[in-house]
Amino acid sequence: MTTPNYLPIIAADILAVVIAEYEIHDMWLCGTGRHPRVIAAREAAVFLCRKYTVMSYPEIARAMGMPTHTTAIWQHKRAKKKHAANPEIYAEIERKLLAGRVAA
Repeated sequence: MTTPNYLPIIAADILAVVIAEYEIHDMWLCGTGRHPRVIAAREAAVFLCRKYTVMSYPEIARAMGMPTHTTAIWQHKRAKKKHAANPEIYAEIERKLLAGRVAA
């Protein structure tokens, strides 16, 4: 059995799915707000960008309007810790992200 070939995933795809899943405005995701739901969405976006793209921390930070790449590193560490404690935490977002991405 061969593994399916997936179409490439870009940061914009990840951000769109995260925005829809967390029901937040795109300006909030790339803003400086500190609401817990917005923070959780940012962590999910950084985690998934690192998992499904080849983007570096500085590239992720630029894509999300973060002031420095250290913010992305910090959020990725928090997201990894949450994922280690509960591996299903981002499962629904990943299913939506990968849906329809199998190349013919």
